[in-house]
Amino acid sequence: MHLQQRFRDLLVRAAAELYEDHPDRMERPDLIPTPNTIDDADLVLFFEGLESGLIRLERGGDQPAGAADRDRPVDSSRGHHGHANRTNVT
Repeated sequence: MHLQQRFRDLLVRAAAELYEDHPDRMERPDLIPTPNTIDDADLVLFFEGLESGLIRLERGGDQPAGAADRDRPVDSSRGHHGHANRTNVT
């Protein structure tokens, strides 16, 4: 499967899960169209990280905002956490 389609399928599934968890906050689970593209080389790295266990995707459920971040180290040179979650990847 083409990496772009594989990533889109992952986003569609995540949006559906987010909607299932929070139907009171969303009208529907549709993705918002965007002109932004992700380079295939970045997707190669992403899926390699996922398959090797360096990246772990977890359903967030009803955690309060930031709950998944509290135990994560902060890279002080960049000023933010070194991982992505649904709140900052759309």
